Amino acid sequence: MAIPCAACYSRLAAADLALQQDGAFRARMESVLDFKYDGRVRPRSLLDILANDLSKEALTAKVKAPLEGLKVVAYYGCLLIRPPEYTGRWDDPEHPQTMDLLIGLMGAEAMPWSYGVDCCGGSLTLNRSDVVVHLVDRLAIAAHEAGADALVTACPMCMANVDGRQLYRGGPPLPRPPKPAYEPLPIFYFTELMALAYGLSLKKVLGKHLVDPRPLLGRLGLV
Repeated sequence: MAIPCAACYSRLAAADLALQQDGAFRARMESVLDFKYDGRVRPRSLLDILANDLSKEALTAKVKAPLEGLKVVAYYGCLLIRPPEYTGRWDDPEHPQTMDLLIGLMGAEAMPWSYGVDCCGGSLTLNRSDVVVHLVDRLAIAAHEAGADALVTACPMCMANVDGRQLYRGGPPLPRPPKPAYEPLPIFYFTELMALAYGLSLKKVLGKHLVDPRPLLGRLGLV
């Protein structure tokens, strides 16, 4: 099962582990849901599948427009590869590199930074916006300090949260302590960068971003 959302992946991986290891829980779920668990289907992150099941040659074979000049930071978030007891060990839970390597194969430059597995507050976006805007500010400022033009994520909830909360975007002004001014960063889902490198048209998709990435991509000659 290919799962494009980190939160969904974390929950399904936790449920699968419980079904494997807890006989009483498994029996109760089989009774309530009227099914027989055989462990045949594995929940997996879409990033894990693309990066680890395909060779470098397969991933780069159809690159038509390398993303040269684009500097990004890879943002994994707090649930994609943690806790490893649930998600497995397909990447380092404290210093992941899978998305960095995949971005590099597309021709972009993945900048080193220390915030790749920090929380963006996505689960609090409705009830604790004051916390969320602080966490998003910190990520955006750190990305700028790393020299990045954009942030790339493997979770649509993280993407929407960071895209919409930079400098109050996505809603009315919210209380927050004074922060250093920064320019809002475009936020990409990693497959968008793959599609661009493969020469696919993303005009309609890119236009739906809250922080419009087209001016950046235009300056670099990528759209």
